[in-house]
Amino acid sequence: IAQPIANILTVFITPISNLLSPITTELDVRNEHNVLKKVLAMILNAGSFFLLPCLVILVVYSYEIIELLFGLRYVNASITLKFSAIYMFFVIMNEFIYSFINGFGLPKQKMKAMYIAALLNLVLSLILIPLFGTVGAVVAGLISNVFIFTAGLYLLEKKSIFTLSVLKNYSALLFSLAVFIAVHYSMIHLLSIDNIFMRIAVNTFTAGTVYL
Repeated sequence: IAQPIANILTVFITPISNLLSPITTELDVRNEHNVLKKVLAMILNAGSFFLLPCLVILVVYSYEIIELLFGLRYVNASITLKFSAIYMFFVIMNEFIYSFINGFGLPKQKMKAMYIAALLNLVLSLILIPLFGTVGAVVAGLISNVFIFTAGLYLLEKKSIFTLSVLKNYSALLFSLAVFIAVHYSMIHLLSIDNIFMRIAVNTFTAGTVYL
């Protein structure tokens, strides 16, 4: 479920991320790295602000979503959905990060990161799939994408447009997200709504209002 959602979001995100590459190239030629740093900070913070609540909803309501779409027979897949939701977040963020890297003209560094990630995914899959099945495959993909994400930020740091100070708003964001999760779980226990659609809608609306 998370992958189709990621695919839908990518349809809207890809045209935007594609614009970043030529803009990055032009600003790099002008040596306007401060502008690039601000754009990167905005994407990381704004992207996380909007994507993380979606991730939380998929994690919190994974059981209900699977039951609603496929029936009780497949609810064991809810664990897979939880990890897939986190995987989705990194896939989308990597789309933006590597647009910057493409704009800087770093194909060799990018391919090196991708090859290492592919090898890491292969090794982890061989270890985790026999032990955990589908969940193991998703976790292997997740860890590989976290590596790609980290490698991307490292490459941008070398170009002087990323520092840890870029993430200065993350403390406030994580606090808001913690409040969002707390309200979600409080609503689950306080309200007893049998209809799954209504339960998800009411809880999400209430938590989202507090989050914003």
